[in-house]
Amino acid sequence: MPRLCALFLAIPFLLSGQQRPLATQDSVAALQKQVTALKKQVESLDQALTFFAQMYREKLDAALAESVALEPGSQKFKVVTTQSGRFFIRIDQVEPFSGGYRVTLAVGNPYGVAFTDTKVTLAWNRKEPSDFLKYEDWLKTKRSQEFGGSTELEPESWTKIPLVLRDTKSDQLGYIEVKLTTGGVLMPK
Repeated sequence: MPRLCALFLAIPFLLSGQQRPLATQDSVAALQKQVTALKKQVESLDQALTFFAQMYREKLDAALAESVALEPGSQKFKVVTTQSGRFFIRIDQVEPFSGGYRVTLAVGNPYGVAFTDTKVTLAWNRKEPSDFLKYEDWLKTKRSQEFGGSTELEPESWTKIPLVLRDTKSDQLGYIEVKLTTGGVLMPK
């Protein structure tokens, strides 16, 4: 009889012990659902923030346009603003050259005067990341170099400017940013 009493007394403990793991499993499952939902929300916010940052940057670039980002392989031109005026600029050609690459820019001068002492500052890097959280690391690997000083932009025409990027691999040319400055003006006679 004492064994039977002990068994009856143990049953509630055994049953409550089985319910605890079920309750714990339910809590874990609920927390996992919350974590999954939060991950989706973070991904959604990251995409929205990335979109906003790109849109803001494009608007800011368009407003200031002191430098423009060009897409390698595209013949589309953009307008760059200098102290001397606004010029059209595009990538004319990208080709391997002496352990690096030669990037030939075409600069369109819409004015009836020539501009002298043209300098180009080129920044280049891998393709810009779509993940906003990787953007800061991407900026750290961006390279830049200033070229020229002797190039003349002929009036009302396109001028080709070849620039050699030494020690550059093809995957480092997914993004090219160009800034232009001019030193003087030559008026027609």
